[in-house]
Amino acid sequence: MTLTFLNSAMMAAALLAAMPLAIHMLARSNPPTYAFSSNMLLEKIVRTATRVKKPHDILLLLLRTLLISAIILVFLKPVLYSNAKMAAPWEKRDVVILIDASASMAGMENGQTRFAAAQAVASDILMGMGKMDKANIIFIQAKPNPVFPSLASNVRFLANRLGEASVSNEPGNQEAAFERAIEMLTLEDGAAKEICVVSDFQKKQWEKRKWTPPRPDVAVTFVKVGGTKGDNIALLKASATPPRPLAGEKIRFECDLANYSSAPKRTVVYFKLGPVRNSRTILLPPWTRATAAFHADAAELTLDATPYEFSIDQDAFPEDNKRWGLVRVSENIRVGMAGALEYPARIWRRALKTLPWIETATVTLDALSPDDRLDFLFISGWDGSNPGKLRKLMAAGTVVICAPKPGLATKEMEALAPGEFSGKTNAKLLMESAQGKPFATRLAAPKDKIFEIFANGRYGDPADAALLQKLAPMDTFFKGEKKLVAFSDGGTALARCGFKNGGTLYLWNICLDPEKSNFAKRVQFVPFIAELILKERKKSPAELAHILERSPGERLFAPIDSAEAEHGTSLLTPTGKTLKTKLSIGRNAAPSSIAIVSEATSETGLYKWQFDGKTIATAVVNFPSSESDLRTMTIKELGRCGDADTVASQENAVAARKGSSIWPFLLALAFLLAICESAVSFHAEKTTIKDNKV
Repeated sequence: MTLTFLNSAMMAAALLAAMPLAIHMLARSNPPTYAFSSNMLLEKIVRTATRVKKPHDILLLLLRTLLISAIILVFLKPVLYSNAKMAAPWEKRDVVILIDASASMAGMENGQTRFAAAQAVASDILMGMGKMDKANIIFIQAKPNPVFPSLASNVRFLANRLGEASVSNEPGNQEAAFERAIEMLTLEDGAAKEICVVSDFQKKQWEKRKWTPPRPDVAVTFVKVGGTKGDNIALLKASATPPRPLAGEKIRFECDLANYSSAPKRTVVYFKLGPVRNSRTILLPPWTRATAAFHADAAELTLDATPYEFSIDQDAFPEDNKRWGLVRVSENIRVGMAGALEYPARIWRRALKTLPWIETATVTLDALSPDDRLDFLFISGWDGSNPGKLRKLMAAGTVVICAPKPGLATKEMEALAPGEFSGKTNAKLLMESAQGKPFATRLAAPKDKIFEIFANGRYGDPADAALLQKLAPMDTFFKGEKKLVAFSDGGTALARCGFKNGGTLYLWNICLDPEKSNFAKRVQFVPFIAELILKERKKSPAELAHILERSPGERLFAPIDSAEAEHGTSLLTPTGKTLKTKLSIGRNAAPSSIAIVSEATSETGLYKWQFDGKTIATAVVNFPSSESDLRTMTIKELGRCGDADTVASQENAVAARKGSSIWPFLLALAFLLAICESAVSFHAEKTTIKDNKV
């Protein structure tokens, strides 16, 4: 803390504080004695003069010294600053005010939003700026939004823009806003510099902030608005499983809810899909989440993307009470067949042909690319070629089912997922033949999702088969590997590997040659292949590409065939407004693509791309779930974080920046000291009179 005197010109008056002591020292301690016949009247005069000239009592001396000192300090007008970096009132200041305009600031408290409270605080700060001071306002949104490109002295314009501003539905990017403020202050010289952050300091967002500390000469002030609880019920996530169902397939629609309060809450979840309407009552215990599920038939949907909507009853924070999604019926599942071995390729192909919703194409690894958007890739006899291309395919959402070629070195497997390989690298996969007794297979993970329809035994055991050949050694190769079908000796027959990049690889070591195996001859084989494809297809990121949801503040883009199509293409917001767009080549999708890119979105809901007045695509923009938890950091928590020199509440924000004037307290102290001095003097006088009478 630092102390500054506004009226420092009167500093010389501080010497008057020594006046009581000087009077005490200069007073004569042994006055002369004179003989009078009657000295009653003289004693009274002496007693009156003694009060001023010679305070015998040390307490009186102390009180009078403090009284004079308090009066002098009142005229000096001292101001106490909690932050030593704060500018004194006569100093020139450069101030950047960061105002949180993220979605959580729309929370209502005491009849006003948190953002309105932040506007009031910022307005008070601007009104306290001097003529020589410079300032700027940066609104904390998904992308920092400054009023001026640099600091300016036009405080009136800043105040007007502040009054016109409104809270957004966007998540806040605190780090980018803070860096922008530092850049602006770096361009200014010769003034005290300050960054003032006005926010609710939502706990979920501000606890994980990471920003570069400013220069040592920049003062940072946190001003907290709003309370700390912020009760709210929110819709967090909407999903459809599968996201691209086949015609006639059942769809499960789910919506996650959260109760961000200390009391149980009851709400009604409403579901809408075209003409379908449904609802369900949900009871949420304090600080818990729940999932509301609804079902529909894909036969009722078209091949175009069909929007669906979840909503709940209105509450004090309605921004997150709705959520949208898209579901699109798929005509088929795209499967590529590659590899040189006759088996298992021939059996795979024959089984897939029996499934009418499978579209099979013969491909080569050399010519394949992620743009081909295959759902599955079956490789019969992988020889270790193109591991990088396979990694990209898996990362793009293609599920790879790989039957290694006999003689493949195990170190070649490592290239499929570098850093995740856990097997031996000095071995080769060799074909091993059964000696007398066939190799028996069994389910190693009977509760896995691909075996769900076989769980009750109605369709038999899909793994109960006998083989005369297998590859060995087929041990665990990857850290995320799960054995699904095993041989009786524990060796791997079928395993699923989940990689960190989201890719999925199936290692196939089941002989399908009809002369050496009865695995494909059993009636369970085709249902087994169908279940593997259907269950694994549901997690493919490629299936989710068409329903990728955005948050407010992000841009939308639509691929087009040629630049000429830009002139007839437009984007409508959920409220029917036209959003500005521009042409982008090779920036938002594949390097060779042409796309139309919109400006930053602000509304939540369904956006419609139109060409010549007809809707050609739909995009979803949902409220950012990170902004739904309205709990905030406390003043103590903000103080412990160490990012701010000063932390203040809304009520004492101006005092924290301008300092606290002490003179009113000193004036009250002076009155109190004067009363005490009078009381002590009166007591001393009565004591003296009593002694004289004695």
